[in-house]
Amino acid sequence: MFNASAVTHLITSVEDLKSTCRPLLSSDIPFVPSQNHNNTLNVLNQALDSDLFSSEVREFITKVRGQHYDSLCYITETGDLVLPKGTSLGHLGQLPDLARTSGIYMIVQTDSDNGYIGSSIDLASRLRSHRDLASSNSMTGTQHRLYSLVQEHSADSFTFHHIHTGTNFVEQFVSSHPKYNLTTKDVELLTAFTKYELAVVEQSYLEAFKPSLNGRYIATTSTHPHMLTSVVDPIPNIEVPLIAEEPLHEKLNHDVDTTPKVDISHWTTDENLPVQIYDMDSNPLGSFKSLRSAAQELRTSHQLLSRYAKSVSHWHSPHLDIDINIEIKGIDKEGTVVHPSVNSHPTLVHNLELVEDRIYAISTDLKAIFGDYPSVYAAAAAHQVVDYKRINRYIGMKKLTKTNLGTFYFTAHEETLKKLSARKRHESKPVVVLDLNTNISQQYPSVTKASKALKLHHDYINKHLDRGVYMSLDGTRRFKFTSGQ
Repeated sequence: MFNASAVTHLITSVEDLKSTCRPLLSSDIPFVPSQNHNNTLNVLNQALDSDLFSSEVREFITKVRGQHYDSLCYITETGDLVLPKGTSLGHLGQLPDLARTSGIYMIVQTDSDNGYIGSSIDLASRLRSHRDLASSNSMTGTQHRLYSLVQEHSADSFTFHHIHTGTNFVEQFVSSHPKYNLTTKDVELLTAFTKYELAVVEQSYLEAFKPSLNGRYIATTSTHPHMLTSVVDPIPNIEVPLIAEEPLHEKLNHDVDTTPKVDISHWTTDENLPVQIYDMDSNPLGSFKSLRSAAQELRTSHQLLSRYAKSVSHWHSPHLDIDINIEIKGIDKEGTVVHPSVNSHPTLVHNLELVEDRIYAISTDLKAIFGDYPSVYAAAAAHQVVDYKRINRYIGMKKLTKTNLGTFYFTAHEETLKKLSARKRHESKPVVVLDLNTNISQQYPSVTKASKALKLHHDYINKHLDRGVYMSLDGTRRFKFTSGQ
């Protein structure tokens, strides 16, 4: 075991050190006993014997729990920790290597030994949460060691390192049981096991390295006192209708793209089947026996497809990343698509403490926070909800929203809810778009028209209208939007 008595130096590059370092072993980060963890484990083990949870989920957990993962770090002969390649905390692009990945992470200040260790069921979401929270106005003057340094030096002065992988029980179950309909209780149990196993490993890292930016060296877990309490799943087996939005494309293409971005070679084309899917050039893409089977392939709801099949409107499929037409034999198309209007629901009342400028997912019994996010968009992404308006529509209301991670109430701090409700739709007005890559400008009659022509979400245009320059995440697209005459 390495000597941890002296200050551990953090090395963020393994170059020129391969001959003088070795992998970090489990003996270097031994198990740390914790009464808190024991209490949690006791409840989780009881849950595995409870009929409140499906037998499929309990059998799955029993089979995969306790998996061993090697550390992604190395250790030098002098006891310095060598970290794997990291990502800037200020990174604004996609994070495919971290998305939906559970594990232990370390945030390190550049050219220093200041570090922060934590764990998360989704490392990509956690990186963004740290970045957004550290830069928010609510953290001005904070005593939080990490956030105060980020505010002083900027997020780009820190790197986020995935140092140890953990089991994401929800993701693994969904992957191995793609057609299984998880209940709220099942998701609760799978998530609890994920967080418990992560906390155990996180505790070992905290004890071994005592990072300077952690306020304490304790990785606590909830004892889940409500875990063994029966909860009626409010909307089992009910598909929540999606609302089609303009896609978040990052590629400029003024021509109509008809090539699906996923492999659909397994789709059949049979003109005798009742449901037909066509591209925008009227070429058949696939034929299905029912809207439900088509919806399953398109990763959406059959209610949404039904609305478009009965209208002359085409739909942009986020799964295929192209516009498509849906037709049903014997059904005439009339008018443009009409989506359900928002129903009025009572205000959500709970006793949880929330901070401003965060969006929260709350359990169905209103006793626990499942997760918090910097925006409605981030909440939708974390819960794998294609259309963020499914969350935005009922935020702060006593209306449950079904997501891929379970069924939740979504809400925010009272002041944040006021800000959200005060937002008004942008009036239809001409927009001049200057492409800074080509220096070609063009005027569109409205934000919506510009959005469709550029294949760029209208929110990006509204946020940058008459203020600054829009740049895509990969830097290949740059536009300046100004109000037209």
